[in-house]
Formats: sequence, C-alpha cells, structure tokens
Amino acid sequence: MPEEVLFKKEDRIIGAEVAKYLEEISQRIRDPQETTFKAGQQSTTVETPAKPFFRLKIERDTSISNGESKVKLNLELEWDENKEDKPKLEIS
Repeated sequence: MPEEVLFKKEDRIIGAEVAKYLEEISQRIRDPQETTFKAGQQSTTVETPAKPFFRLKIERDTSISNGESKVKLNLELEWDENKEDKPKLEIS
C-alpha cells in the first residue's frame, strides 16, 4: 500500500521544546481525542485511538566516508483508520 505523507515538520529545537511537544501528544494519547498538527499553511487532524500500536527503535548510522555516527530515536504510533479495536480472543 503506498504511503501518503499527511504532515511533516523537521527542525532543530532545544530539548525542552521537544519535551513540550511530547507531553502534549502523550496527554492526547492518554485521553484519546481529535488532534490537529499545524505548521504555517500545513495542517492535518487525526483522532488518536485508545490502543495504538507503539514502536520504539534506536539506531546508529555511521558514515562510510568520514566515520561520523548519528544516533536516532524513533517513536512511532500506528493505528487503523475508521476501525474499532478487534475483539480479544476468548477461549471457553
């Protein structure tokens, strides 16, 4: 399935600003609700689910040309749009 980028914002900001964004997002995950992301003329609105799929990944990329390395911390939330949670398995 092709990926469609609904919103993208990249910037170098201080840690306190990153923490502020993460705190706001975590509150909206804690209490699921519609959330709008805006930057200039770009915006998108999503409804956070009660039970998203969560992925955390840490990677190290090392440049072949100069040996410098960068560490990446990826936090990813994923959910199916317009679908209710699947019922849990029950065995009786």
